[in-house]
Amino acid sequence: MSPAIILGILLAISVAGNALLAKLYVGAREDVARITQAFNSFKAQVKVEGETAQKKAAATEMADKLKKDTADAENAATVARLNADIGKLRRDRDRARGSIVPPAPAGSGCPPEQACFDRAGLELALRDFVAGTRGLADQAAAVEADLNTAKRWAQATP
Repeated sequence: MSPAIILGILLAISVAGNALLAKLYVGAREDVARITQAFNSFKAQVKVEGETAQKKAAATEMADKLKKDTADAENAATVARLNADIGKLRRDRDRARGSIVPPAPAGSGCPPEQACFDRAGLELALRDFVAGTRGLADQAAAVEADLNTAKRWAQATP
């Protein structure tokens, strides 16, 4: 074969190869552009969904905070009302009863201020005991009110 024919064949193969590569390059650029457009569309969609979710979360958080503040206020009012009622009942009872220690019997051989025990000491000890017991009862009532408020709040929250 002559060198001119070989050069012609090589030139034809080179032109065909370049045409094929150009077509592949244009196709690849179109694929990249299509994928880039799809990716940009996906990013925009995710951004919109993220902003929507943030707005919804902020609204839910505000609603939950309002519910909590309302429940706290109701709880504080309930505890205050209970404490006032309990205090009034206790004061009425203490005024009606007077001394914790009963009076000495009329025919007792001991002096009136002593009936087999130190009246003042027993009176003080019993008053301290009653005050401590009342304090524990007050704490239990407050905890019960808090628990009931928390249960109501939890049941109201979806």
